[in-house]
Amino acid sequence: MASEMEQKRKSRKMLRSSFTRAANDLEVLLNGESSDVDSTKVSWEILLTKRNELEALDSIVYDLMVENATEVELESEIEARDGYLKRFTTLKIKYDKLFVDATSTTSSQSSTNTSHRPRIVKATGKRKFKLPTLEFKRYDGSVKGWLAFWFQFKKIHEDKTIDDHDKIEYLIQAMSVGSRARQLVESYPTMGENYQKII
Repeated sequence: MASEMEQKRKSRKMLRSSFTRAANDLEVLLNGESSDVDSTKVSWEILLTKRNELEALDSIVYDLMVENATEVELESEIEARDGYLKRFTTLKIKYDKLFVDATSTTSSQSSTNTSHRPRIVKATGKRKFKLPTLEFKRYDGSVKGWLAFWFQFKKIHEDKTIDDHDKIEYLIQAMSVGSRARQLVESYPTMGENYQKII
């Protein structure tokens, strides 16, 4: 078991370094004033692949740790994983603002259908201010918190314009860190076909 753990951690260390390089490359492109669109999209796809691989490996390492590790070690593990999730999510928001939101805004102008995508704020009417970003109600898996959580999340669940992979990302963000509910969600690789299983 120890040798397997050591091997997985070594693989993860290399993958984390690769993820960080991909994140740095994408950040440079996103912050550039006249960045190449194709290069930015390629860089995003590379980062997304690294993120999925890292998430799957993180789950394996955590499962190997959970039997013998202390609470402090497990908490440290979760904090490290959350750091990479935060970096990824920050870049995803920047990327979506440049590409996804711009595409959605263009298509909404040529269609009478309205989008329920939560991250888009429509500039219609005479509103001169930007609405604050809505924060997810964090769900810890308790029965008591279920209705409030689902009332908010079902808007994402029922939105046909949101990719299932993105729905999993939103679901992870909506789970309380360290909760059994989050552990369940994170036990599945972040692939679109797993979304219905998780739900």
